[in-house]
Amino acid sequence: MKKQLTIGVDVGGTNTVLGLIDREGNCLARTDFHTQRSTSEEGPVFFDEYMDLLYGAIDHLLAAAPEDCVVAGIGIGAPNAHYFKGAIINAANLTWKDRSKPSKEVLGDFEKQNRCEVVRLLKKHYPAVKAIAMTNDANAAALGELYYGGGKSLKKKDLVEITLGTGLGSGFVSNGDIVYGHNSFAGELGHIVVEPNGRSCGCGKCGCLESYCSATGIRRTALRLIDDTATPSVLRKIEREKLTAKDVSIATAAGDKLALEVWDITGHYLAIGVSTAVAITCPEAVFLFGGPTKAGDLLMNPLKKYLDKYMLPSMKDTKVMFSKLGEDAAILGASALALNAIAAQNK
Repeated sequence: MKKQLTIGVDVGGTNTVLGLIDREGNCLARTDFHTQRSTSEEGPVFFDEYMDLLYGAIDHLLAAAPEDCVVAGIGIGAPNAHYFKGAIINAANLTWKDRSKPSKEVLGDFEKQNRCEVVRLLKKHYPAVKAIAMTNDANAAALGELYYGGGKSLKKKDLVEITLGTGLGSGFVSNGDIVYGHNSFAGELGHIVVEPNGRSCGCGKCGCLESYCSATGIRRTALRLIDDTATPSVLRKIEREKLTAKDVSIATAAGDKLALEVWDITGHYLAIGVSTAVAITCPEAVFLFGGPTKAGDLLMNPLKKYLDKYMLPSMKDTKVMFSKLGEDAAILGASALALNAIAAQNK
């Protein structure tokens, strides 16, 4: 019997990255292309142009598969991905235009929305591939953690993955499956309110966890402390527009008091979010992934301090740790989605 491989596709606002992945999480081949590249020098980028580029990239990986292997699944991680519909819907950072005229039967309730039918088109183009599925990047990262990262050592297949970047995403895994809810959008931990009437958030609400614990939120905390306190800090010497969460980490490592306070505030709010997630789902572990986690103990120490305060005593055996996924996390997560879809078909 031929060994099963999967293709993981990470659709980013700038680049789309693909990898040919084996069951052990090894990337056998990879390729990428610009997500919003038009075939014309000017004018809008059309969705069918994107799909042609995607077909070409997948064909390249299919040709790279060893003769004793078969590509059994394709997984796609993308912004605003609707798992049940297999479509990207109203993604703010994807500006594709659609020059086709899908039927109302295809569009359903989303007729008036910007809906890109990625899975339907891939299934039509690759009928021999056993399973094709798509979800958002945080859900994909959670499955990647389960199949290839720290989740492999868990006795039970229950975990929460929190992705810290420009925003804050999360994926909830229960008994080996992503919790999607009735409409595919469950698990938005970044948009629970941790500070009523707090900071404005991109979602339109105020006081969301994302506005405090993302890289953007960390920067906002630093700027607030610079404005509202007289605490000496090297961060005051950096132009406001150029200040980043990485600058805060560097300053903290040097013992900067204001930067230390930034991480303490970040750990406080993140502990509220983590303890809330644990109280609801009681996972065996919570994994943190993304740029701010490179701060290491600067983030983990205040987080654990406040978790000891906020976590229910009966749930303090939940492990909280950094992700075990490496630089290929996005395509590994998408690959794991394909594995999960194959497993579901085999049940």
